[in-house]
Amino acid sequence: MGEAQGLSFYSTTQRQFGYLNLARLPDFINATFRLRACNTDGCGAFTAAKALDIPKSISHEFPSGRAPLKSSASNFDPISQDGLTLVLRGASGSTSTLLVFARTAIDQPWQQQAEFPTRASRIALSSDGTTLAGAEDDKIQIYHRGGATWGLQATITSTQTPAACPQPCQLASVPGKLALSANGNLLAVTGIYGAATNTPNAVFTYVRTGTTWAPQSHLAPGGSVVGTALALSGDGSTLALNSGAITRSESFAPPYLHVYAQSGGGTWSEQARLPVGIVNFLDIAASRYSALALSNDGATLAVEALNAPNSLPAEFHITGADLTCAGTGSAAPGWHIALFAREGATWRRQAVIARDAASWALANDGNALFFGGELFNRRSGAWTCP
Repeated sequence: MGEAQGLSFYSTTQRQFGYLNLARLPDFINATFRLRACNTDGCGAFTAAKALDIPKSISHEFPSGRAPLKSSASNFDPISQDGLTLVLRGASGSTSTLLVFARTAIDQPWQQQAEFPTRASRIALSSDGTTLAGAEDDKIQIYHRGGATWGLQATITSTQTPAACPQPCQLASVPGKLALSANGNLLAVTGIYGAATNTPNAVFTYVRTGTTWAPQSHLAPGGSVVGTALALSGDGSTLALNSGAITRSESFAPPYLHVYAQSGGGTWSEQARLPVGIVNFLDIAASRYSALALSNDGATLAVEALNAPNSLPAEFHITGADLTCAGTGSAAPGWHIALFAREGATWRRQAVIARDAASWALANDGNALFFGGELFNRRSGAWTCP
C-alpha cells in the first residue's frame, strides 16, 4: 500500500474505532488487512488476511440488491444496486474530487473509471450505476457512463428551472438534497422561489430525453423549509419530500411529509400528507437531518424521524404502544424509523421501529429493513421482528 500504512486507533467507552491515514482511495480500495494484538509482553499471531469490504460498510445487501446505508448524521456514499459501481469522495492535492470505481463481478478487484474535480457536497448515483449527479454551489453537474467511459453530460445552472415556477426561481444557493431514478432519467433537487433566500421552499424535477436534460415540474407544498428530506422511487413514479422541520432551536413549522405521484405527461399530484417528525439542522457543533427511502415501485416509504411530544401537535406523537418491536428506546421512543405503505392511492403507517441511533437501509422491493444491525421483514403486510 505504499505510504498508506498508518492505522490510527482510539477508544470511546467500550467501543473501538480505527481509520487509515496517508491513504489515497485508489491505493487501498483493493487492499487486504490483518490484525494482531500486542502488549508489553509481545505480540500474538496475525489473523488471516481479509479484504477491505467498502460496499459492506456503506450499504446492505438484500435479496433484491444492495441499498445504501442512510443516517441522520451524515451524507451517503452511493453504490449501484448490483454492487458493481461505487462513488467515493476524495481529494487530489487541495482539489476535492469524486472517484468512480467499477468491478466486473463481486469477487473481482475494483478499477478506477473516472475522477471528477468538484466541490459537490451532495451526490446521487442511479441504481443502475450509469448516471451520477452532484450539487455544487448553484449548479448540478450530471455525469454519464457509456460502456466503461464516463463524461460530463450536462450542467444544470441555477436559472434552469421549470417554466411554471414563479420568479425569481432558482436552485438552492446552499445545495440541498437531490435524488435520481433507477435509470437516471429523472432528477429531483431542492430549490427556492419567490421571497425565499437560502432556505429551500420547493423541489424541482428534471427529465432526460436521450442525452438532453430539461426542467419538468416544481413542487411547493407550502412552508419555509421544503425538501430537506427527499426520496424518489426507482421507477420515478413517486416522490416524497417534507415541508417544515424540527430545527436545533426548535423554531419550526410542524413537519409534514408530502407524497406525490406522477401521472402521464409528467404531471405530479399530491397523494398524501403525513405527520412525521422531520429533523433538519446544521451548525458548527453538529448536524442532523431526517433521511428517507422509497422502494423501487414507490409503494413503501421509510422515514428516519424524531418523536418530539412536547413540541409537536398530538397527531405527531409516538408512544410505546405504537412501536412494532420492543427494544432500545421502546419505553420513550425518540429517533425511530416509521414505515408507510400505499394501498391503492391511500397511505397508512404500517410500523414504527425504535433503536439506538444507527445506520439503516430499505430493501429495493420494500419488504425488508436493516436497522441497528438487525433485519426486519414484512410478510403479508405485517412487519416482523428479528
